[in-house]
Amino acid sequence: MSPPHRPRSQAAGRGIGLPEALIALAVLTLALVGALRWQAIAHHGAGVAAERTEAVWLAQQTLERLRGFTTLEPEPGRFSFADIEFAEDTLPGRTTRFTVRRDVTPDPAARSKQVLITVSWDDRTGASRQVALHSVIDGALPEHSAMLGLPWAPSPLVLPARPAVPSQ
Repeated sequence: MSPPHRPRSQAAGRGIGLPEALIALAVLTLALVGALRWQAIAHHGAGVAAERTEAVWLAQQTLERLRGFTTLEPEPGRFSFADIEFAEDTLPGRTTRFTVRRDVTPDPAARSKQVLITVSWDDRTGASRQVALHSVIDGALPEHSAMLGLPWAPSPLVLPARPAVPSQ
């Protein structure tokens, strides 16, 4: 014997209607447009970060070149402590041009120079950006700084025992 025949409901037989499909398509389109917008924002942020990284690298390299002086007084063919002075250069980058400015303030009492390295550029959107590094460069002879890497050796000086401190 066969089971009784039940008629299907009309809603179950129709499937998805046109309004439901259009609404689903609209929701999917909005989600994709939002995802693409976030992708564009992330891409712009990565570009700005790459330019900032390059600017910081240029500032660090400039500062390290200044610290690399080999004499205190000017000598032909050698970079000296006396050569550390104001300068401004324009350098090409991967995506933009950077202006590297170094401001130097001598401190004769401390035999040092305060240096401010400022790197400025216009980013991909045309906005002005800049980074700055501040440092002090000491006027000590470069060969003396090598002694900082020597290991510490205890002094042969022996201090006398203090009579107020009982020994055990």
